[in-house]
Amino acid sequence: MEVIVLNIIIEKNMTRYDLIVGEYIHHYNEENMVFFTWLLNGNTGPSVTWKKGDRLDLGYLSSKTDGINKADMVGIMSELMDRFPEWISGMFIPAGYESYE
Repeated sequence: MEVIVLNIIIEKNMTRYDLIVGEYIHHYNEENMVFFTWLLNGNTGPSVTWKKGDRLDLGYLSSKTDGINKADMVGIMSELMDRFPEWISGMFIPAGYESYE
């Protein structure tokens, strides 16, 4: 598998998300992994990594990622799931945040 990295813009929930997204093979267990980095400051920001095809608990991810609140996590991940359906098999969205999809 080749490494895939893209810079994409998502406009959702009255916010513009400038992201670097991609796939890679984990160097320890050789699993296919996916990631995004939200370029909050133009060239740096918080990152999230998960096993390709996982079902994700967005409330948990948000709590473990400094700088990405639940509303932003739902907006970003729902758009990534729409654009790259093979990356996320499903999402658990925290109660009260369904409208941010």
